[in-house]
Amino acid sequence: MRIRQFRKGDENNIADIYNRAFHEQIETLPEIYRYRSVTPEDVIQWRRGGVNTLWIVETDDQPVGYAQVRVELEHGDQDIPVLQFMPARNWDLEQSNLAVLPANQRNGIAAYLIEEI
Repeated sequence: MRIRQFRKGDENNIADIYNRAFHEQIETLPEIYRYRSVTPEDVIQWRRGGVNTLWIVETDDQPVGYAQVRVELEHGDQDIPVLQFMPARNWDLEQSNLAVLPANQRNGIAAYLIEEI
C-alpha cells in the first residue's frame, strides 16, 4: 500500500470511491438524509470549500480509498497539531471523510490510512 496526497485528476477516482463505498446509503436511505452520488465536479467543490488535504491510498498503483483531513493547532502549554477528519458536505452525516472501495474493505486499509497520515 502507498499513501499520497491528492493530485489534479484524482477527483474522478475520489467520486468513484465515494459512490461505490456509499452505494447502499445512496440507494436506500430516505430523502431526509440526502445521500446522492457525487461527481468529479463535487470533489473539486469540496477542495474549494476548505478541505486542506485529500489523501489517497493505493494498492497495486490503483486508488482504493481516500481521507479528507486538515491539521489544526491546539494551543495550550504546547502547540499540538491535531488531525481532523472532515465531512465533504453538511448533508452526508460526516461519513464521506474516509472511504474505501467495498472490495477492499475489512483489509486494514482505512486503519493504515489513518495511522500513516
